[in-house]
Amino acid sequence: MRPAFEIIPKDFISKAYFFEHTTLLTEALTKIEQNGAVIVMKNNDYYGVVDDRAISRGNIKIKKTNKIGTFAVKLPPLENETSIEKAIYTFYTSQAKALPYIENKKVLGIIKRETILKAILSLHMTSKLTAADIMSTPVMAIESDASVASAKVFMEKNKINRLAVSSNGALNGIITYKDILKNTATLDNRVQKDKDRIIKSSKVEEVSSTNPFTINYNDGVDDAIRNMVENNISSLLVTRNGKTVGVITVRDIFESIAKSAAPISENIIISGLDDYTKEYESEIRTELEKFNEKVQKFHKLNVENILLNVKRHKSKNYELHMRVWLGKRGVVSHGVTGFTLDKALSDLISTVYDTIKEKKETVYMKKTLIGRYDEE
Repeated sequence: MRPAFEIIPKDFISKAYFFEHTTLLTEALTKIEQNGAVIVMKNNDYYGVVDDRAISRGNIKIKKTNKIGTFAVKLPPLENETSIEKAIYTFYTSQAKALPYIENKKVLGIIKRETILKAILSLHMTSKLTAADIMSTPVMAIESDASVASAKVFMEKNKINRLAVSSNGALNGIITYKDILKNTATLDNRVQKDKDRIIKSSKVEEVSSTNPFTINYNDGVDDAIRNMVENNISSLLVTRNGKTVGVITVRDIFESIAKSAAPISENIIISGLDDYTKEYESEIRTELEKFNEKVQKFHKLNVENILLNVKRHKSKNYELHMRVWLGKRGVVSHGVTGFTLDKALSDLISTVYDTIKEKKETVYMKKTLIGRYDEE
């Protein structure tokens, strides 16, 4: 049996902090910061997970009176019979930083993302891959003297967590959504106006990291994982001949393995379907197959895998995220939201297709305008 097929070892489990869903959020913030995530319970049953992203990405204004249950996300649990490879696939599809570990219907702790990364490294699951094999392109970027507000809006609109920072066309840093929140976060509505003022008046260069972690185009993925684990980061910019040509995220690493751990062996993988959207799987797959055939006609572009994640929200709108694996050409990734599944899927396929079509173009940035770096 391959080591990755073995069940999750007990020493993978980290201590979890538990909070009843009615607990004030402020009482849990310290533990969330210390441990990365906490478990929320309701009447002794697993209710969800709260990490720093669940708070920062929430559409609810944070108040001192907020209950922690408001921010809980019911992530799929890992169980005592879950294999390491299946755990990687679950981390990939859920995009979680930590997942609950359950045995006999009882939550024993959490499995952290960095623990799984270390397992990937020790099992040599990516030892034959280079940064060029799994990187995502294009790298979205923004000028250093643009406003933080414009960076925030662009990230939210495009459902990304980071932007490269450029000064007159030369890369000089990176700004993440977390950087923005760290510099403007507040739990008091009384100073909400100050928060908005700070975001509008601050420049990207004031909150960005000026020495981003990078990796060479030809370096191994194992080197990327070591960088992430040792420096507690979730992404690396990929450079080639001094130019930024891509980005590697934890998701890219999980994705490179998730393809083989997926429940189907085809190159089209659909995840996130619930009881309601499951009935549309056949129609979704048909549209993706049409897209696949269309893209395969491009000269020197080979579609290895297409991965689509579907998320239906309580408000009855849909959030779709699609990634197309183009081998040595990297990964093209986009996300959309919409009130109908078919319209959202159509818009997403159209956007991804246009990006692939223009992939060889280099888009140069103009001062204060958002642009992107792409491979020549």
